[in-house]
Amino acid sequence: VNWLASSYGSVPWLSFTSANSGNALAPASVASVTVRANATGLAKGDHSATLVVGVAGGEELVVPLVFTVSPPLAVSPAAVSDSCALGTTASATVTVTNRASTAVAWTAVASTSWITATPSSGATLAGGASVAVTLTLGAGLGSAATHTGFIALADDGLASEVSASVALTTRLVSGQSTLYMGGVSGTNKLAQWDIASSTFSALGSGVSGGDVDALAVDAARGVLYVGGGFSSAGGVSGTFSLAQWNIASSTWSAVGGGVSGTSVSALTLDTTRGVLYVGGDFTSAGGVSGTSGLAQWDIASSTFTAL
Repeated sequence: VNWLASSYGSVPWLSFTSANSGNALAPASVASVTVRANATGLAKGDHSATLVVGVAGGEELVVPLVFTVSPPLAVSPAAVSDSCALGTTASATVTVTNRASTAVAWTAVASTSWITATPSSGATLAGGASVAVTLTLGAGLGSAATHTGFIALADDGLASEVSASVALTTRLVSGQSTLYMGGVSGTNKLAQWDIASSTFSALGSGVSGGDVDALAVDAARGVLYVGGGFSSAGGVSGTFSLAQWNIASSTWSAVGGGVSGTSVSALTLDTTRGVLYVGGDFTSAGGVSGTSGLAQWDIASSTFTAL
């Protein structure tokens, strides 16, 4: 029989590298057809085509083809797991490899702020070459827990290509196993309970002129924020109703210009954004307009702003 092999429709990335037709194929004989797929210009993912093989005036055989274009980048290991003391960082190394034959530009993108990559990008990674990327883990975390995220590797400005999952367990260490509480008798309204030694102790000279109504611990920075209806903390100027206790140096200081009014009744810390939210019965925070009853304190810039 005479036979012919062809693709169904126009498939620019598919070509034949051997004869795709023949004359007088003898009974029970075999003919081979070789096709080639070219990934140039194709998006990553699966691409489908249909190969049709038939005989003159006879039946046709339909052969489905799937060509998968993989990302050029690979990352190893695919999962990173580590641990560190709360307030410190851990590091890990992943290897990024270009599996393509041509150079690519690449970028590393972290899913969360406590993961950073060095280097975070490369202008050209030669075909077949690899680069070591150091991951710094844990900066800014404020709680002892297992935290998860990922680092994604993208090439040529595309969205996420390949990624490595990251798990970091932060743990309390000596000096961090402390419970803070307000209203404890004999400690000037504020005390700390050391879990290991089962003992109470004061925070400096405590607060005076009123009660403690709100607490927020920034363990990563070693700061305890205290709010209430007190006139001062540790006798420090500018600590009316709002103050911060430095855990390492055991000293009181003001939070910006403090608040004006009656009291602070709520404190919430966003460790990811580095912001302390302050709520209560006050007319302004730090003298900033629009902060009556509610304000946010940016820890990095040490400024109050309205919400």
